[in-house]
Amino acid sequence: MIRRMEERYREETLRITSLLKTIAKEKRMSIRSIEQKTGQATSIFHRVLRGDVNLFYRHVLMLLDAMDVSWAEFFQKAYPAPPRQEAPDLETADDASFEERVISVLTRKGLIPAGR
Repeated sequence: MIRRMEERYREETLRITSLLKTIAKEKRMSIRSIEQKTGQATSIFHRVLRGDVNLFYRHVLMLLDAMDVSWAEFFQKAYPAPPRQEAPDLETADDASFEERVISVLTRKGLIPAGR
C-alpha cells in the first residue's frame, strides 16, 4: 500500500514537472534564464526538472513567476475541472419505469394513495 502511494506521488510529480518543462519550451525560455530571473543557484531548476532534486511547491511557484504564468492558470491547466454532465431531460426520458419509481416513492411517503 505504501509503495503504491509513493509511486502515485512520484508519477504526479513527474507529470507536473513535465507540464512545467512544456510551458518553458512554449515560452522559449531556457532553464538558465529562469534561474537567473529567480535568483536561484545555477542548475537548481535543471536538477529539479530532471528529477534529481525533490520538487517543492515553492519551486513550482518560482518557476511560474519566472515564466510569467499565473498560478491559477497553471493549476487550472494541471487539474482541469471534470466535464459537467448534463442532467437528463425528464420530459423526454425514455425510461419506462421512471414513472413507476416516482409513484412508488410518492406512495411510500404517503403523498399519493396506495393502489393508484
